Amino acid sequence: MLFHRLGGHILLEPAWLWGGWQGADGRSPEPCQTPTGVSDSSGFAGTSTGNKAARPAAGKAEVMRAWQAVGAVIRFKDMEHGALAVVAGAARLGTMVLALSLLTLALPCLATATLRVGAFNIQVFGDTKMSNEGVAGIIISILCRYDMVLVQEVRDADLSAVTQLMEQLNSVSTFPYDYEISGPLGRENYKERYLFIYRTDVVSVVDTYQFEDPQDVFSREPFILRVSVPSTKVKEFVLVPLHSAPHDAVTEIDALYDVYLAIVSKWGTDNIMFLGDFNADCSYVQPSDWSNIRLRTSDVFKWLLPDGTDTTVGRSDCAYDRIVVCGAKLKRSIVPNSAAVYDFQRALQLEQEEALAVSDHYPVEVKLTA
Repeated sequence: MLFHRLGGHILLEPAWLWGGWQGADGRSPEPCQTPTGVSDSSGFAGTSTGNKAARPAAGKAEVMRAWQAVGAVIRFKDMEHGALAVVAGAARLGTMVLALSLLTLALPCLATATLRVGAFNIQVFGDTKMSNEGVAGIIISILCRYDMVLVQEVRDADLSAVTQLMEQLNSVSTFPYDYEISGPLGRENYKERYLFIYRTDVVSVVDTYQFEDPQDVFSREPFILRVSVPSTKVKEFVLVPLHSAPHDAVTEIDALYDVYLAIVSKWGTDNIMFLGDFNADCSYVQPSDWSNIRLRTSDVFKWLLPDGTDTTVGRSDCAYDRIVVCGAKLKRSIVPNSAAVYDFQRALQLEQEEALAVSDHYPVEVKLTA
């Protein structure tokens, strides 16, 4: 493994990218060292251990551009999940997909020991974000953390951005991903979609259900998934997304209790996970409001993230995004203390402006035990 300094960070170059593994003496059966002809002006300040043999035409220059495009850090995280490579920073030379592929290959994924479920409000996700290679690359590196993830604020009428996202995600992932998506939801002209992305080798969708909301309580009524996950203790459970309208947050969160009753009646299960941007804090849900929210007052439900959690990227400090579970089997499947906020700004060493270009929310997540 060779080390280069790029943009103030250490970038690891797997030796096999350049022809073989190094031995104890620093040599290898095939030449394995920093590419020649790379100067400090290219962004690298590495040293060469000798002359490199000629590489295939499609390899050296293209791979070098890909490494330069990352402008990033590989961070060793989440060993138990196998998602060891996380990309940070913006693409600089237009080869983000290849760069992400190389980084994914650099640290091969291991078998999943737990199921990681996330919820991420990607602020105004659509063609504009996917057309920015740096932003798109960061989004993909975040989504790669999850076995199943809810994406909110999808503003994509023709699904072109979702299609591009899935193509890029599958091009860099060791595992296959698929998705389920709601129709456009919302009042008047403003519409959003709920998007569930999941690994098909560990999750299968049993059924979907668009909650009927004749009283128009929800601005974006839940698009509900029933999933089978044989590798977990719970085996099967239901996911209920909610992105509430901020000023109606108390009413909408309370109405999730009615969604709970509908699911129990429809599918005969109470193993349900409610997740998403509830806007459940600060001026939208104040301490005095909790007594009016059945999802909170009933001991049937367990709120996994403390009220003091900050799920926002900017200067605010609010626990807007939440995960709530019910059902004995699902509760027993939760890995203790695994519910958390994924602070991608810190993990990927981004400036706040870079992070805000992705979203004004951090993902929230939890693990289910096998």
